[in-house]
Amino acid sequence: MQDLIISNIEDITLDTKLLEFTAPNGKVVIDIKRLLQSEGEDAYINVTHISKIFNKDAREFFKLKSTREYIEALEEYLNISDSKKSKIKLKYTKRGRETEETKKKGIYGTFIHKELSIVFLRWLDIRFAIACDQFIKKAIIQCEVLKMERSNTKALFHPLTDSIKDIYIPAQTSANSKKFAYSSLMTLINMQVLGCSAKKYANDNDIEVDTKGGKSVRDYLPKNMLEEIKLLEEDLNGYIKYARITNYNELRNRIEEE
Repeated sequence: MQDLIISNIEDITLDTKLLEFTAPNGKVVIDIKRLLQSEGEDAYINVTHISKIFNKDAREFFKLKSTREYIEALEEYLNISDSKKSKIKLKYTKRGRETEETKKKGIYGTFIHKELSIVFLRWLDIRFAIACDQFIKKAIIQCEVLKMERSNTKALFHPLTDSIKDIYIPAQTSANSKKFAYSSLMTLINMQVLGCSAKKYANDNDIEVDTKGGKSVRDYLPKNMLEEIKLLEEDLNGYIKYARITNYNELRNRIEEE
């Protein structure tokens, strides 16, 4: 195995989380986020195909005592000891004839569920095992940093909401302007930072938003975007509270000039 590249940890909360490495017979790119979130057929990886890239035989992985013990413990943890009745199969095999086309597509061989994927990928190469450990450690640290950054934007949001409630809304002349005051101003900030609405951004980046559970798009944004939002919220609050600007178009022009 040659150079191993771990994606920029600053992007850990957004879009793809790639581990990319070069093996003797080709390059392998693992999208950690997509692998862990996938369901159905997409929740499985072809270990026969990947093993050959590393000049290894996947059957050797399943012969290991540590693998058998891990599978037994995992079955117990997932409560799937009876594989015939369970909806989840940790391992299955697709039969097929090896041709250039099937080799390229990897449509035959042994497949394992995502729950087994990390321990298998660690078995492929010791340096990849180290990369996984570092990736997980950095992800935990980064998530803690983002929690603090997110709490800062929440703290700043309260003065802004007070200014909108006490100054901006009373100055509006139409019922719709009053009703959609918060959402329209938040969309204004999102358009400036995200380049689109929060809903579109969530859809484009496979982000699950749970407003009732307190989860918003901001919980998944990288540090630089949270900083931009923080600054815009400060400015917007200043324009409304101190400059007494309550015209939406004027506020939009001020924000877009930032």
